[in-house]
Amino acid sequence: MFSMPRMIRNDSPRRARFVAVFTAVFVTGGLPGCGSSGTGPKRAVQGRVSLAGAPVESGAIEFHLTGNGPKGLAGGAMIVGGRYSIPRSHGLLPGTYRVVIRAPGEPVPLPALGDTISPGGGEPVTMPKEFQRYTAVERIPPAYNEQSSVEVQVLADGPNQFDFAVP
Repeated sequence: MFSMPRMIRNDSPRRARFVAVFTAVFVTGGLPGCGSSGTGPKRAVQGRVSLAGAPVESGAIEFHLTGNGPKGLAGGAMIVGGRYSIPRSHGLLPGTYRVVIRAPGEPVPLPALGDTISPGGGEPVTMPKEFQRYTAVERIPPAYNEQSSVEVQVLADGPNQFDFAVP
């Protein structure tokens, strides 16, 4: 189960989801084209992502290089309205990639832990009453993220359209 607690205002659950998705992509280095290595022309990659038959409205997709050569995150994109796109300028080199898909659910308030916290075990601090902690539970099954064995082959001369229907 994936959860990412955030400190945000009561009136911004949409912001909480955006922050959770953006943080997941940024922390893993999944910004478009980041981490691509090797030589040769990059290829644009695009596609659709659905969960239980409905488009994933917001999330992130990552492509981790496998096969010969360096391993690791090669690129990624935000999923918006069930679609993602990596332009050629930030694209992927031809090769085999393991796919990781993430889509946090609606923000859910965490149980009240009290008004006083001790960040990092330091001096206790009283949290302002206008702040509420939220978490978002991952909606994508582990078989498509932490335990993903889903692979795609980016071709030098192919359309590189990859659609994922997550059950």
